[in-house]
Amino acid sequence: MAKFTNAQARRIRERYFYDGVTQEKLAKTYKCAVVTISRLVSGKVYTGAGGPTAADGHKRAIRPKKERIEAGVQALARETARAEKRRWNSDKVDLFAPPRIVIPFMLVPTFGERV
Repeated sequence: MAKFTNAQARRIRERYFYDGVTQEKLAKTYKCAVVTISRLVSGKVYTGAGGPTAADGHKRAIRPKKERIEAGVQALARETARAEKRRWNSDKVDLFAPPRIVIPFMLVPTFGERV
């Protein structure tokens, strides 16, 4: 488990509950496991550090509506770009390749038969 000072633990709790930063982002920032951050914000460890904890009944802040909408628009734009790329790649035709001629099996004469 990572070693935090009481001030760091309190700041992590404040950023999680008041600023709405995710546990994953906090774990990356402080270079520790997500489970460590989870235990910290739940109040299971660093009990003397202070700050808000889930055990005290605090709820995590929700990102403002504008940020959620912008994140959704960006995700939609990324998915649209991926779909366009897939469609573009599937429509590519090699103009220099010989044409494929498909002859049904029943129409192909075999040796020894009259056509």
